[in-house]
Amino acid sequence: MWIAQHGGLIDVLEPVVNALARQANTAQDPAALAALFDRACSILSCTVPELDDATDAAILQPWLALHFNTAIIATRTRQPGLMNAAYDLLESRLPRHCAAFYEEGLRESAKTAYGDQVREIMRERLAKWTFRA
Repeated sequence: MWIAQHGGLIDVLEPVVNALARQANTAQDPAALAALFDRACSILSCTVPELDDATDAAILQPWLALHFNTAIIATRTRQPGLMNAAYDLLESRLPRHCAAFYEEGLRESAKTAYGDQVREIMRERLAKWTFRA
């Protein structure tokens, strides 16, 4: 967080992604998850900006995991505003991975804990990325 607050760049993401995932796995409270989402967004803001879908898979993996984890944390808050912000970021930075993310998200959101609103957002996002003319 210090790096993010001081405008630095994080070059080695794996330890940060792992720590964020551990925190997310133990959080249940929507307020705690929302705070963790804010932390994840701060971390995303100081990752190497030239990475994108075309980047080598091995280099892309921790960046992809960070985006997915951020979107999963947002989903677990069940707050549409946070979910849409995370999904918009994912779609702008990693569009080739969106369909797979939303397919898995829709399967996961079938659990009763998520509710109809989360499922509907997932369905809409999946339809956007799997539409065939």
